[in-house]
Amino acid sequence: MRKYDWLKLRQEFITGNWLSVANFFRDKNIPSNSRTRTKARGWQGARGDYLKQIISQAQQKAVESEVDIRLRQQKDAKLLQKKGLEKLSELEINNIEEARRLITSGLEQERLALGLDKNITATQVNITPPGKTRLDKLIEKASYEEILQMIAELKQLKAEPNLST
Repeated sequence: MRKYDWLKLRQEFITGNWLSVANFFRDKNIPSNSRTRTKARGWQGARGDYLKQIISQAQQKAVESEVDIRLRQQKDAKLLQKKGLEKLSELEINNIEEARRLITSGLEQERLALGLDKNITATQVNITPPGKTRLDKLIEKASYEEILQMIAELKQLKAEPNLST
């Protein structure tokens, strides 16, 4: 009987690319019997928990980098605004348009960096019922027996062969 380092095998399975314990055992030439399955009880769940943790960490890093980008863009936008205001204070006729562009661009970039100008599209759903058709009005006024009679007549008309063919 061969001895296995079950802790090492468990760690290798959890961090590896195997989809099932059976595939792992097959790749490692470990017999899949009641003893080995007992030793591997809970490995699949531990692997799922490990994968959730890895995904969560990756998402957290992505969120942090997005925050860093937004902060940097906001800082750059404020610098553009500052430069524009400096040019404006010089009051040189040929630089007024340049100052206006810098201030406007800085404001736009700051709003974009802060996510203030996101395109929000609302979906409108029309819940007004459509107007009543002639059939709706006819059925509305008819009794239960009259409705059954109409259904019977429609079935009879549908069952009749089409004479125009």
